[in-house]
Amino acid sequence: MGKGEQTKALIIHTARQVASEVGLDSLTIGDLAVRMGMSKSGLFGHFGSREELQREVMAATAQVFAETVVKPALKLPRGLVRLRAMFEGWLDYETSLPGGCLIAAAVFEFDSKPGMVRDAVFEHQRNWQGFLEKAAQLAVETGELPADTAIGELAFMLLGIVYSSYVYRGFEPADQVRRRIMRSFEHLLHHPPRQDKAD
Repeated sequence: MGKGEQTKALIIHTARQVASEVGLDSLTIGDLAVRMGMSKSGLFGHFGSREELQREVMAATAQVFAETVVKPALKLPRGLVRLRAMFEGWLDYETSLPGGCLIAAAVFEFDSKPGMVRDAVFEHQRNWQGFLEKAAQLAVETGELPADTAIGELAFMLLGIVYSSYVYRGFEPADQVRRRIMRSFEHLLHHPPRQDKAD
């Protein structure tokens, strides 16, 4: 990397930390410049707009997520062991940033705010759901899930388990919330949604 690229990488790294604390929608070039001891114009020159900064933060976050959650799971055998590794890896990843999973939080922040940032957020969310669906489909092929498992619904419910747990994280111990999540996960694997025979 050249010096400019190194500086930009450091800015994005710091921005990820800040966004995890205050939210991606509250991330501003001015506040970030103060945090990094840079001039606002100097930092602005690396991105051009607040939205571009936010978009690149999302891209970097998705890359880290892929490296720390998805790729390790893909090295495991096909089936429930891989699906479980992805799910537990997601939970572990949430503790790597001060405010938890930045992508998941941004889904709530930008769901009603059209634009490039919302598009980036939901692209990464769809990609993650796709990985869960693929892992579940392979578990069907190995015979560990029933042949008539509704794959899309299963992935939807897995995402819902984690998102709904956010409600409890402010007033229940983290280990207790995680136990709730894993009990729900295991229950869902033993009782997966089935395809409607009319479909």
